[in-house]
Parts: sequence; structure tokens; C-alpha cells
Amino acid sequence: MVDRITRCAIIFSQTKEGCVITDGQIDSGFNDLLAINDVLFIQAVEPLTEYQMNFLRAIASGVNKDFTLENIRQQFYLGSYSNIHRLKTSLINADLIDSSSQAGITITDPVFEQWFRIKMM
Repeated sequence: MVDRITRCAIIFSQTKEGCVITDGQIDSGFNDLLAINDVLFIQAVEPLTEYQMNFLRAIASGVNKDFTLENIRQQFYLGSYSNIHRLKTSLINADLIDSSSQAGITITDPVFEQWFRIKMM
């Protein structure tokens, strides 16, 4: 929800009183939101291994469970079956993913997830 609040604040600050917000302003606000966080997000992914990045790519692609299935491991280059637990643990410890959702594993920050999809996939 933070991304909506921040996006709204950015759009509000770019809109003159009494004016209607356009699709272009929404797009601009979204791009500004991503740009504001760019350095922070780059710092978050810089220390990650290629396997960790691939695990994040899998989640950002909509895979939220069954990471140990061979077709998912092969599609996203996740390595061995035993590697999955280490990847999950390291990304939880880095506060990049959350495993407490009933939907499965999710990326903790929705703004980071959008940035990741745009910049890292």
C-alpha cells in the first residue's frame, strides 16, 4: 500500500489545483517513484548471487511455490533441489521476500517488485 500512497503524493505534487489528473501524470508519477528508489534497489540486488537473482525472477514472474519442481528449477536456473532452501533463507534474511503469505512466497516491497520486473528481467 505504500506504493499507492507515495504514487498519489507524487502525482498530487505534480498537479495544479483544480486540474484533472491524466494517464500521463500517473505514468510520470510511477516512473518518478521508481527513480526515487533506484539507488536503494540497486544496492539491494548488487550483493545477490545469480541464483538469488533467478529466484527473485521466478517470484516476479508469478511463481510463488513449488520451486523444487524440476521444470521450475530448470526454467529459472535455480540449481539443485537442496539449493532452493538456501536461496529462500538468504532472501528472507535480506528482507527481500516473505514466506508467511498463504499465496506462497512473495516479494516484500511492491515498489521493489515493479522495479525488479522492469530493470532486472
